[in-house]
Amino acid sequence: MARRYLHGPVRGSFAGGRPSARGPGERLTFGDAPSADLIVGADAAWPSVETRLPEGWRPDFLLIDLAAGEIPEWVWSAPLPVVGMALSAVRAPSVSRRRWDRCDRILVGPAGEDEVLATVDREWAEIVARSARRRAGGEHAAAVERLERALDDDPFDLDAARALDEALARSGERVQRRRLAHDRRRLSAAAPDLVPAEPWFADAPPPEDELASIVILCCDQIEDTRGCVESVLRWTRRPYELLLVDNGSTDDTPRYLDELRDRPGPDRVVVIRNAVNVGFPAGCNQAIARARGSSIVLLNNDTVATEGWLDGLVAWSTRDWPTVGLVGAVTNRAAAPQRVEAGYDESTLAGLDDFAARRRREYAGKCVSVERLTGFCLLIRREVLDRIGGLDERFGPGFFDDDDLCVRAREAGFRLVLALDVFVHHHGSRTFAGLGIDVRRQLAANFAVFREKWGPERSAGYRLDAGTTGGASPAGPRPAVSLCMIVRDEEANLGACLTTAADLVGEVVVVDTGSRDRTREVAARFGARFFEFPWIDDFAAARNESIRHANGEWILWLDADDRLDEENRGRLRSLLAALERGGPAAYAMKCLCPSGADDGSATVVDHIRLFRNDPKIRWTYRVHEQILPAIRRAGDPVRWSDVTIRHVGYIDPTLRRAKLERDVRLLHAEAAENPDDPFVLFNLGSVYLELERTAEALPLLSRSLERSHPGDSIVRKLHALIVQGLRRLGRSDEALAACRSGRAVYPDDAELLFQEALILRGLGRAAEAEVCLYRLLEAREADHFASVDPGLRGHKARHNLAVICQEQGRPAEAEAHWRAVVAGQPGFLPAWRGLGELYLSQSRWDMVESTAARLDASTDPTEAPVLRARAAMARKHFAEARARLEAAIAAAPLAIRPRVVLSHALLQEDREPLAAERALRDVLALDPLNAEARHNLSVLLARSGSAIAGHATSEVDKMR
Repeated sequence: MARRYLHGPVRGSFAGGRPSARGPGERLTFGDAPSADLIVGADAAWPSVETRLPEGWRPDFLLIDLAAGEIPEWVWSAPLPVVGMALSAVRAPSVSRRRWDRCDRILVGPAGEDEVLATVDREWAEIVARSARRRAGGEHAAAVERLERALDDDPFDLDAARALDEALARSGERVQRRRLAHDRRRLSAAAPDLVPAEPWFADAPPPEDELASIVILCCDQIEDTRGCVESVLRWTRRPYELLLVDNGSTDDTPRYLDELRDRPGPDRVVVIRNAVNVGFPAGCNQAIARARGSSIVLLNNDTVATEGWLDGLVAWSTRDWPTVGLVGAVTNRAAAPQRVEAGYDESTLAGLDDFAARRRREYAGKCVSVERLTGFCLLIRREVLDRIGGLDERFGPGFFDDDDLCVRAREAGFRLVLALDVFVHHHGSRTFAGLGIDVRRQLAANFAVFREKWGPERSAGYRLDAGTTGGASPAGPRPAVSLCMIVRDEEANLGACLTTAADLVGEVVVVDTGSRDRTREVAARFGARFFEFPWIDDFAAARNESIRHANGEWILWLDADDRLDEENRGRLRSLLAALERGGPAAYAMKCLCPSGADDGSATVVDHIRLFRNDPKIRWTYRVHEQILPAIRRAGDPVRWSDVTIRHVGYIDPTLRRAKLERDVRLLHAEAAENPDDPFVLFNLGSVYLELERTAEALPLLSRSLERSHPGDSIVRKLHALIVQGLRRLGRSDEALAACRSGRAVYPDDAELLFQEALILRGLGRAAEAEVCLYRLLEAREADHFASVDPGLRGHKARHNLAVICQEQGRPAEAEAHWRAVVAGQPGFLPAWRGLGELYLSQSRWDMVESTAARLDASTDPTEAPVLRARAAMARKHFAEARARLEAAIAAAPLAIRPRVVLSHALLQEDREPLAAERALRDVLALDPLNAEARHNLSVLLARSGSAIAGHATSEVDKMR
């Protein structure tokens, strides 16, 4: 069903009937004009307006004319989203900023009803959320409105301006705050004596909805130009202007460009005609000179834009203000790392929009800093051009003009950012091909210009790469580093890894052990050297094969499911740049492996990730392969870096299980060859423990410990695993003895301290357990090879302290610990559960609700409703409790906890024994060994006095 809306005030620009049409019952107009469906004056209130609507008719949103003389105040108080319309963004400054900012969505231009409704439908969830935030901030909004009025009356009231900025900050109005800062900057520039520059507005980022100038050059190739421009008209947010440069076209291009002046969408269309082709840099400079936008976007005419492309680029340009100067998109045809695999038909573009939307979701909020961006789609902040100037016209038709621009931007202190969530299709060099330009010759000629300008040292970092249509590729840090990878069927992972790492190294070597998917194509898109190697059940052999093909002086290894975030890319870049000065060494990096569990568990493993390319340094062991023994034999010192790599391969439990079963097979083969090798025994015992084959694991781990040298990196882990196995078998006294044996050698080991605390708590020795947990929080160890959950020294230790405090009748301390946990780890569910239990026990209903509100964002849809239901039960509101629990069960039919709590509610209410019986049977259907449910069902059946009471014993026995 189409959305219903109220549309008005019917006067001014709306009097002409915009939107153009309406379906019966979908739209009503309001205002004081005779043509309005509802004659509503400025002094009306929403409740009175609501009573005058047709019976059974209620609008979904309000559509208002921002240019109307008066907009009644009830519009802003109505509990509905407000969508504002203005004919032109150029007129926006003449409209009260209060109107502009109070809308939940702005549409600029002569949009018809279809476009209005399509936009609203597409963004409905976001519009509703903004509307709810606006209404929730009513008190702040009133303060903001008062201060805005004061500033309208006296723009030079410095105190009012500062107070308004603070009020906007409190109400979370980021966009309005940026606009205020922007306006104050302009006023300060015009009247510095009256409005001195202050940091709060001088350093603030600009608003993201400022005018953007899109520059498109063309020379013939009318079909490419039309495809590009039409995609821009379809997918570009307003306000923007188009600056179209025709470099001597002889086809139908001039007529098409002229027609664009009358097309809706852009605020302005400027067509610049050159009788001859003046080249890409010169043509861009012509357009830049006439551009009015705060952002200039250079867009090749052989590109196709996708939804949200401009919003994405602009957002990244203001994200880390003012350091970001240039922003680029990813595409299907460019040099690495901008090139990504095209998940659509590149010849017909079928599936392009879906692919771009999927990428926008998957990579939302992700970018990387790069050394170079290609000019096929390049956003440049006006401040950058003011500082460094336009494109260098010595590069003639094109190539290396974008490299030159990037070098100058970096020299001026600006960052270059690649927006991983913005995808723009690129056909690639269509204009050059149409003009008959020899791409390789042009690349070579312009590279000579670039080299002459920047010198051999700066230009040595580039290699010519006409095949990518990106001109040149960064050759990576020097001395040369080879990224070596082994892969198999990693089509889904490899691109994400190389996007974050390929541009940091001199070459990428990929050894494939039998892929049947498109792994080869993904590797090729990043310029990787690709080799095949038959899988022989030996990871070390495959890794050694990758080293064999490496040309670099150093080897960096990654797996396809490894990722580097921007901070760690910077750390790795610095490390690689310093290699030449550091001499022979091997570098350890931390590998963070999230488990995917709701308690925030993760493991941090120390790996040697970077080492010299030396024939004496090679991998050993079929699985859990090792390079450290060879490095120690070669005499290279181990250095600890600050780089952390995120490994996503353990998040999927099914995939993890398959890897463990593979590891068992390979470890048995290794053990057959080296039956007493402590490292093989250690790994086999570890895998058995993870597979819950504890009785088989313990003898292997004990044998490994007996055969290990005290200095081996696995020894402290062996102590911890043995303790874990003994605890799992219920042998607490032996586990405590094993724990203290390990701590005699490693007194502050995180795992041993944590395990000892758990053992002591289980034995009822809470005070001693607390000592261990506090020591965990306070003690630190020197760098050593480890595989440990970092939460043991942080939120997990504090959570267990909270549990002990609660058990010992010290609720204030428990609350303090849990609050500290959620402040640092807001996603740690056990702490939220603990707080919920604490507040329930104290009947602090407001805090129970506050905790439930935080749990609304949990990945478990049952957490918040169960807590609210238990609060309702405590207050004898059983109907409310049942309703919440039944909704939770509907949302998660296989979850046991809401069914258990529902049985509690029914038993406590004691009004519907049959319903209680059904609830208990539902619990036992999912968990036949649930002792509490079995007991409660027996009691219920025994006392019910119903016909089924006699079957109590047999019914329960069936569930055993």
